[in-house]
Parts: sequence; structure tokens; C-alpha cells
Amino acid sequence: MLLGAIWGSSYLVMRMSGPFLDPLPMIGVRLLSSALFYAVLMSRWKMWPDFRRHSGKLFWLAVFNTAVPFCLSCWGAVRLHAGVAALLNATVPLFASLFALLWLREHLHSNQWLGVFFGFAGVALLLHERSGLQMDFHPLAASATMGAAAMYGFCVNGVKRYFQGVDPKLIACGSTLWSAVLMAPLTCLYWPTKPVPGWVWGEVLWLGLMGTGVAYLLYFDLLARVGPTRASAVTYLLPLFAMFWGWLILHEEITRGEIACGALIALAVYLVNRRRC
Repeated sequence: MLLGAIWGSSYLVMRMSGPFLDPLPMIGVRLLSSALFYAVLMSRWKMWPDFRRHSGKLFWLAVFNTAVPFCLSCWGAVRLHAGVAALLNATVPLFASLFALLWLREHLHSNQWLGVFFGFAGVALLLHERSGLQMDFHPLAASATMGAAAMYGFCVNGVKRYFQGVDPKLIACGSTLWSAVLMAPLTCLYWPTKPVPGWVWGEVLWLGLMGTGVAYLLYFDLLARVGPTRASAVTYLLPLFAMFWGWLILHEEITRGEIACGALIALAVYLVNRRRC
């Protein structure tokens, strides 16, 4: 619940900060603040030798699980309602199940196949609902958010395959450090030329310290304990929190259609994670 609440609030923060700060510097500062936080923890936990040992794998995880999907998610989040962006990101468990089948050759039973179908149906209906009600709906923003979800689903299986026996804290810290390095040139290139309100920087620091720093530690620990499919199911909590925060703070409308789509996606989560009888 805590992880879902933190990540759910991230969509609201990105949408509020978007008009004042472009996605690339927003992501760059977010990753820099979380990287500094992690660097202190790694020194305290004496993890630097392990970081050097696994540096190559952590680099690729940083590219495909953090740097690129963060940019896609942020670009989409500033153009979509917070709840809609979170609903699209909630397809991560469905992509995780598909990649587990196609890549890791894991067997999906009938309940899981039904869950995959319901999940994608819920997303399709959501997009239809929102495009019919919102004149400024951005199909490309929705596609970018879905692309980020697909990358998360791919990487959660990659962690299972290539990081067996690696401390989850090292995975969180190491991949974020590499991500901050990767984003640094783009952050400098697209640094804002106009003054940015102080409260925007405060929100970006929240994203870095909580939305990445604390959340990644919780997530990779959960992944090590329960496996990729069930760990990724935490993303299904995001729409509930994101819609609530968007309604409470930004007064975004929640339609009956969106509630129905959310219920269909919730059913998909249950089926994907249900043990075979």
C-alpha cells in the first residue's frame, strides 16, 4: 500500500510540475537527488565493491528500467490526467506475464491468459472513454506511457534472470546511479532558461527521494521475495491513488467509465496473480 501511494502521487507531481519544467530536466534532477541519497547509503552499507562487480548488468538495467521509461512516463504524465496515466502504467503485470511466457518460457494457466485479455481490454476501453470525453487527449502520450509499462514488464523478468542472488538494495542503488549519469548530458542540454518556481523544485526532490529513492528499495525487495509477476502487481494500486490525488488536489473528474475500466483492470490483476486451483 505504501509503495502504491508513493508511486501514485508521482503522476500528480509530474502533471503539476510539467507546465514549469520540461520532462528531461525534471527526470535528471529526480535521478540526481535519488543517486546522491543512494550514494550515501552505499557507502554506509559498504556496497561499492559489489557495484563494480555487477556494474555492466546494472548499466543496462539503468537504461531500460529507469532512464528511458522514466522519460516516456514523464512526457506522457504531463499530457494526461493523473489517473489515466497511472491506469496505463498499471498494465505492467500484464506485460510481465507476456514476457515471462515469450522470453523465460514460463507457463501461463487459463486464469492468467484471461487476466491478460481483461487487462488489455480495460486499457482499450479506458482510452476510448477518455478520447471521447477529453478534447486534449494525446494518443502519443498514451502510447509513450504504455511503452514505459512494456519496458518495466520486460525488465522485471530480466532482474529475475540475471540478478539471482544479488542484494535488492544494490540493484536499486546501482541502477539509479547509472541512470543519473546517463541523464546528466540531456539534463544540462535542456536546462530551463526561465526561472522555475521553488515549489516545483520541491516537488521534483519529492520524486527523487520518495518516488525513486524509497520506492525502489521497497520494490526490489518485494521483487526478491515474491517474484516478478506478483511484485509488478503493485502497479495496479497506482490508478486508485493517482485518481484520488488528482480528484482531491487538481479537481480532475472521475467518470463512471473510468471506474468501470479500473474495475476490469483490477479483475485482470486478480486473475493474473491467482494461484491455479
